[in-house]
Amino acid sequence: GDDDTQRALAALRRRTDGSAALLIADVFRRDGETRTAYVERYRARVEASWQALSEEHRQRVMDHLSANDEPAGRSDFVERARRAGWRSRWIWQGSHGAEALLLLWPTEAEDPTGGKGDDGHG
Repeated sequence: GDDDTQRALAALRRRTDGSAALLIADVFRRDGETRTAYVERYRARVEASWQALSEEHRQRVMDHLSANDEPAGRSDFVERARRAGWRSRWIWQGSHGAEALLLLWPTEAEDPTGGKGDDGHG
């Protein structure tokens, strides 16, 4: 849950020096998107474009996602990272708006990519 994420990010920050960077590759909900809306959006994607899998296997994917996945909202995750001592920049987003890469680095360090700002929307 959210508290576990916060604790993990804080623990990682305590164990790293100022030159560290962390790359988070995960699925995220869009800002303001409910979990239910996310699951339905992902279900539509699986049904429309995962035809390489049998219907049974697509259903297994959705059963797992529905029962287990709790993707964080993008801004919520960035805020938890900020509270744990990280700055951030989104460096990639999949075309379906679920998968994304978020670069984190210590608040006292410069953006390792040489980018500007740390608004979490890079």
